[in-house]
Amino acid sequence: MSKIIYLNPQHLEKLSVYPTANGFITSARQRKATNWNSESYEKIRSHRKEFGRAASTAAGIRLGFKQIIDLVPDTTMYRRMSSKLLDIIKQDTTHIRGERTVEEGQITELAGFQFNQQANFYRVCNMPPKVMLDRQLGTAQVSFPAFTPAHELRIPKNATHVQFVAAVHAINFDENDVRTQCVKGDMFSLHQPLTQGVTLDLQFDAHEKRHLFVSVGVVFIEVLHGRPYKVAGGHQNAMCITHVFPKQAASAIEAVVPNVEVVADTTPLPTVKTTAKKGNRRIPSFLQQYRSSRQQRKQTVPVSHAIDHAAKNAPLLL
Repeated sequence: MSKIIYLNPQHLEKLSVYPTANGFITSARQRKATNWNSESYEKIRSHRKEFGRAASTAAGIRLGFKQIIDLVPDTTMYRRMSSKLLDIIKQDTTHIRGERTVEEGQITELAGFQFNQQANFYRVCNMPPKVMLDRQLGTAQVSFPAFTPAHELRIPKNATHVQFVAAVHAINFDENDVRTQCVKGDMFSLHQPLTQGVTLDLQFDAHEKRHLFVSVGVVFIEVLHGRPYKVAGGHQNAMCITHVFPKQAASAIEAVVPNVEVVADTTPLPTVKTTAKKGNRRIPSFLQQYRSSRQQRKQTVPVSHAIDHAAKNAPLLL
């Protein structure tokens, strides 16, 4: 008869169940604790840091995009934005792995980002918008030419009117600083051709130094008895980032050195008497010259003395 052991429900996650021919066997997990501080897990730690940085940046941006999210609701926007920002972080070549940021990555990768995954802007609207932006003056303009809505727009069911929306986002990803200026155009009927086109003017801070993003969207409306209503809760509205203007690099400051005339100093240097060392004593220069002259005289022998010396030492021949 098998022994019955009562288990604490709080410890069930620490057990492993294995199917066998005789039934199920339950045993405690035998696994060593992972030392995440080891050098072999350096790449995993770096990936975790960058993943968390991308998630926090996406959360900060989401607050700045609140006006757009209300018009184009999509629960997957935050997840897709985090994934996109993580790809941008990996393209940063300035910092080392684990310290890379979105601010130094390829910001232009955000061009074409769809705020509503179910409604692609370029599929809903067949006309690409024309965008003009002046960073120095702080102005932007989004324009559409004259068109027929029935031919250029994919109109959802029950929609009677349409409205174009444009926004300019100034973002500093390092500080999660986002400023959005959103402009909504006039509503016009989907059953009549638009002969004058659509123009949306945007204003932002002049000489803006942050990254600038221009978003354009289409909002469908159902007008019933003079009152506007959302179509399908706004889930068929489309909006995307059409243009990206990266921040301008700071101009280098050159240090200018004034021309100064350099005059050479012609003052003669004072003469210093040099002394030679012999052991621990200092020998004056004049004494050193005297001793060297004596040694030269000793080495120089007169010719007459050399002949007498040779004659005395010569052998006697018989």
